[in-house]
Amino acid sequence: MIKFNLVIGDLGDQKADAIVTSATEELAPASAYYADLFEKAGPELLSAIIDNDHACEVGEALVTEAFNLNAEVIVHAVPPQLEADEDNWMVLLATYANAVIMAYEEGGATSIVIPPLGLDEDTKDIGALATIAYDGICLLYTSDAADE
Repeated sequence: MIKFNLVIGDLGDQKADAIVTSATEELAPASAYYADLFEKAGPELLSAIIDNDHACEVGEALVTEAFNLNAEVIVHAVPPQLEADEDNWMVLLATYANAVIMAYEEGGATSIVIPPLGLDEDTKDIGALATIAYDGICLLYTSDAADE
């Protein structure tokens, strides 16, 4: 059974096995949300990314240690630029699914905090993003159940 809790608050203050964050392909802190997470995780996070030459393609996710956060790992998920193009929405769906897979497979996570990926100051429909997040996560569990 999948259990969801809606939490409104600072991503970096949440406690879970894994914290997912929206990242750029270079995993650089490009948004205020992501920069705040880097600050709370501590300078070791940026050093780990630079030292290991981490990068990630759009739609994919990469796991790093969470350092000073209340989590074991950070899942850096790279969402597409959201526009009216339906292909981008499908890539966003895959981004959520990949983030959950990486949190579980690479981080051993059973509890995951996931913000609205691809959210920026121009995004008007947060409800659509929430629906895509839910659909992307449920798709994983539906696929797993069908495989059994």
